[in-house]
Amino acid sequence: MKDASEINKKLRDLRYRYLARYLDDRLSVRPCNCVHNHEHVKEDGPLRLCMLGAEDPENWPGNICDTDENAQTCPFFDNQHDKATLKKEFDGQLQDPEILFTEYRDVAMLQWTLGEAPEEVTTNLSWWQRIKLWFTRG
Repeated sequence: MKDASEINKKLRDLRYRYLARYLDDRLSVRPCNCVHNHEHVKEDGPLRLCMLGAEDPENWPGNICDTDENAQTCPFFDNQHDKATLKKEFDGQLQDPEILFTEYRDVAMLQWTLGEAPEEVTTNLSWWQRIKLWFTRG
């Protein structure tokens, strides 16, 4: 049987992996993360357009930006997310019992094993994990 310190370490590692994945997904250079990119729903499916310059329809080229390659080569890419806000969002998800039990069931089970209530993920990360997150994008 595992003792509380081993379970705590596993819980901290799980929280770190989920947070790193959450940040990586939202800080990556993809069309859906750009401030200027908007999804337009058409009959044949959704289409993502760069709306930069759309305030002047006469000169707006109506660029389609729906692939990662387009976003990665765009000189005007501006991520709509910042790391601090994303960390707070993630902490909020771990504190919401409904999201915790549906999206992060393994974290919920380890917290239950320890008799913990949901708490902020960043306060339970090791110093090494916090340093690694500090160097991620954003």
